[in-house]
Amino acid sequence: MGPVVGERLRNTALLALVLGAVLILIYIAIRYEFRFGVAGVLALIHDVLITLGVMSLVGAELNSEFVAAILTIIGYSINDSVIIFDRIRENMRLYRGGRFADIANTSLLQTMTRSINTTATTLFALVALFFFGGPAIHAFSLALIVGIASGAYSSIFIASPLVVLWERGGVATERRRRQPAYAGATAGGESSVPQSITDKESEPEKKSSEQAIRRAREEAQQEKRAARRQRRKRRDDRSSKRRF
Repeated sequence: MGPVVGERLRNTALLALVLGAVLILIYIAIRYEFRFGVAGVLALIHDVLITLGVMSLVGAELNSEFVAAILTIIGYSINDSVIIFDRIRENMRLYRGGRFADIANTSLLQTMTRSINTTATTLFALVALFFFGGPAIHAFSLALIVGIASGAYSSIFIASPLVVLWERGGVATERRRRQPAYAGATAGGESSVPQSITDKESEPEKKSSEQAIRRAREEAQQEKRAARRQRRKRRDDRSSKRRF
C-alpha cells in the first residue's frame, strides 16, 4: 500500500469514526439525555484509543479490515452503555426522590450479569476465530477481542460514573444558587452555614435512596426466586415425562 492510498484510508477512517460518534451522540441525546450521550461517546473514545494502542504495539497494519473492526467495536460498546442507561432511566421513574448515584449503582448491579455474560460469550467466538480463523483475519479478530473487552469495562466503569459526576456537578451548582448568603462568612471565604442544617437537608435524600436500594434488592431477589421456581417446574415436568 502506497503512502497516498494509506493517507486516504486514514482520513476516511477518521471521518467514519467522527461521523459515527456524532450520530450516536445525537441519537442518545434525543432518546435519553444529552449527558448520557456525552458519557457514551467518551467511553467509545476510550475503547478506540485502547484498541489503537494495542494494535500499534503488535504492529498491525491499518487497512479496511481494521477500520471495520473499529466501527464494530463502537457499535458493540455503545450497546452495553445504552442498556445500562435504559435501566437507569427506568429506575429514575420508579424511585423518584432517590439519590442519582444510588439509582445508577443499583442499575449497574441489575445489568452486571447480563453485560458479563454477553461479553464472555462473544469473546469465546472471537478467541476461536483468532486461533483457528487463519492469518487473513488474525488482526481483525485481535482488534475485536481487545475492543469488546475494553467496551465491557468502559460501559460499567466509565460511562455510568461520568453520568453520576455530571449529575453531582449540576446538583452542586443548583444548591449554590439556592443557598442563601449568610453574613457571617469567614475571612477565608468559607460559609458559616451550620452543619446541622446541611445534615437535615441531606437526611431525606439518604432515606429515600436507602429505600430505593432496598426495594431494588427485594425486586431482584423476587426475580431470582421466580426464575428458580420456573427451573424447578421444568425439571419436574421433564422427570414426569421420562417416567411415563
